Amino acid sequence: MEPFAYGDLVQLGFLLRAVDVGARATSPIREGLEEVLRGKRQGLLWPYHSGTLVTCIDSALVLQGFRDPAGVEALEIFADGRGGYFPQICSEEPGNMAITPGNRHWCQPEYGTTCLVTALRAQTGRLARQAHARGKARAPSLDRGRRTSRLFVHRRAPYDKHGPRGALPYPTRSSRRP
Repeated sequence: MEPFAYGDLVQLGFLLRAVDVGARATSPIREGLEEVLRGKRQGLLWPYHSGTLVTCIDSALVLQGFRDPAGVEALEIFADGRGGYFPQICSEEPGNMAITPGNRHWCQPEYGTTCLVTALRAQTGRLARQAHARGKARAPSLDRGRRTSRLFVHRRAPYDKHGPRGALPYPTRSSRRP
């Protein structure tokens, strides 16, 4: 099979991220890449290749370099309502991926996609503000192949400026029995 050109958008997100390392925020390279990506956008999101279906995973990869809180918020259309994210929307409706035996794995919440979106949300500060307000943060995990969330409650440090505040929440060398 002959190679063919496919995938003209996701790589630009990686390139934007790399440009951030060595260029100013207003560099002409960054501005040019952002202009191309804005022109290829479908709503607030991107497909892997121009003119194809928008997916969560491809949009999240582009957003790694494209600073856009509205785009990160738009990823919520792929949320499963329990903390996970679908790589793309699957249904028999036009504009969505049709479900087949060969692609049904794309039609369930997926750990990698969930991690990408969670990291983007944290980066934009939304997750951090929500976690601070609730005193909790969600961390993605998998439980027997199904997407779940474990709650982590932020606790105050066991020490303050006056010394220990009580028993440590974990065993120490001195508290272990021989």
